[in-house]
Amino acid sequence: MIENLDTETNESTPEPLVSILLVCYNFEMYFVEAIEAILAQDFDDYEIIVCDDFSTDGTRALASEYRDKFPAKVRLSFTTSNLGTTKNANQGFKLARGKYLCLTSGDDVFLPGKLSTQVRYMESNRNCVICYHDQKVFKSSNPEGGVLLSSIEQPRSGNVRIVTAYGTFAGGSSMMVRMRNPRVLLRPSIKYASDWLFQIDCLAIGGTIDYIPQVYAKYRRHECNVTVKHNVRNNIDNLRSIITIMLSYPWLSPWALHRLFMGSINVLKQIMQRRQFYVVRSKD
Repeated sequence: MIENLDTETNESTPEPLVSILLVCYNFEMYFVEAIEAILAQDFDDYEIIVCDDFSTDGTRALASEYRDKFPAKVRLSFTTSNLGTTKNANQGFKLARGKYLCLTSGDDVFLPGKLSTQVRYMESNRNCVICYHDQKVFKSSNPEGGVLLSSIEQPRSGNVRIVTAYGTFAGGSSMMVRMRNPRVLLRPSIKYASDWLFQIDCLAIGGTIDYIPQVYAKYRRHECNVTVKHNVRNNIDNLRSIITIMLSYPWLSPWALHRLFMGSINVLKQIMQRRQFYVVRSKD
């Protein structure tokens, strides 16, 4: 399943405080901007694990160049077939050595101060298991435009019940997670929308998810986004996640049912908006 796994480390080098999983699939166009934004951070105690899911463009060649240029910082995890987002990311989880973990995509961009601010917060708030910040959502065709995620999705803080009831209000590239033992992996049965269930698994044994209101990342929207290409499959994954939550954590069932109800309303809204669009177009 794995073609090239950088598992060798210098025993004299201490484990990094932060492991950053840079998850990629055919992101040659965006990869350099993504990894350079990490390397430009004002915090140095980290490792980058490039998790490439059998890209067919030049992503792997670029990742290898950066590994050769920054061997103390960049490690590689290359699959020998396309495994999907979840299984690909899990290969990086198994390699991660940090006390904290950031999971980001090869088309998203960290902004200055992200790592130092989140580490400082996590070190000062020992009950915090996940901290996340605001981020700018922009279209690839208009990089200077965009809106804040907080204007689309209301930021929330609290315990596992809050996350269960309200879903993925914390964007993937905005999160920093405190790694515990045993370490939590993404659930392989959830192929695309696995981040919500991952957050619940992390918080189920206690701790909080906390919000930092500053903007420290940019989330790129384009035609190759998993959330754009697989909207129906994402909805199916969310339903599977709800069933998994109710089976794994029966005490969270009331909050999982709340999420199911709200999610159903959102799907109906999407259907009605689509229907209205086609009605209008037919009259033109």
